[in-house]
Amino acid sequence: MKNYIDLTLMLDENYLPYPGDEPIKFNEVKKIDQDGYNLKRFESGMHIGTHMDAEKHIFPNGKGIESIDINEVIGTARVIRPDIEDNLISTEDIVKDLIGDEKILLLDLGHANKINTDAYYNQPKFQKDLVPFLVEKGIRVIGFDIPSPEYCDGDFLDMHRDLMRGGIHIIENLTNLDKLDSVVEFIALPLKIKGLDGSLIRAVACNNPY
Repeated sequence: MKNYIDLTLMLDENYLPYPGDEPIKFNEVKKIDQDGYNLKRFESGMHIGTHMDAEKHIFPNGKGIESIDINEVIGTARVIRPDIEDNLISTEDIVKDLIGDEKILLLDLGHANKINTDAYYNQPKFQKDLVPFLVEKGIRVIGFDIPSPEYCDGDFLDMHRDLMRGGIHIIENLTNLDKLDSVVEFIALPLKIKGLDGSLIRAVACNNPY
C-alpha cells in the first residue's frame, strides 16, 4: 500500500493571509444541540492556503478553474531544491537538476517553516530566464512552498503571466516538500466550481512512484 505525504497547509481562523486579503471566517449556521446537526459556513477567497491559480486570476478573458484538465495535475513530479543567495533563486540550479521528462515540477525552497509569520511574505524571487526554459522543457505544472512566484524585478504578477502564457499551472503554499524524494507521484485536485479564478486544493505526493 502506498504511503502518501500531505503537502497541504492546515487552515483555521488564525491563518495569516496574503497582505491585503480578507482572513478566513467560520460561522456556525446550525448547532447539534439546537438543530440536531452541525453546519458551518466557511468564508474565504480561493487564493489562501494551498491553492491553484486559474487563468481568470490574471487575464480578463482567462479560463476559470473548471477548465483545468485533472490529468495534468496528477502524475510523476520532479522535486528540486535550488540554491538561494540574497533572496534570489538560482535558475542554473533548477536547469541542471531538471533532468527527467516529468511535466510537474515542485520547488522546495525551504520557506514553509515561515508560515503564519510576516517573513513568509518576503519570499525568495526568481530570475527572468527561468520560465522560457520551463516552457521549452514542456513543464505543465509548477508548485512551490511560497505564497507567490515573482521575478526579482518588474511587476509582481509578471511571472504569473509568463507561466500561464506558457501553459504552466501554478500551485502555491505547499508544505512538507522536504519529506519528498527527487521524483514522486503527485496529485493536486482543484474544486470543480465554474468561473472561479483559483481554487483551494488538497495536494499529496508519494515517494518511490515506480
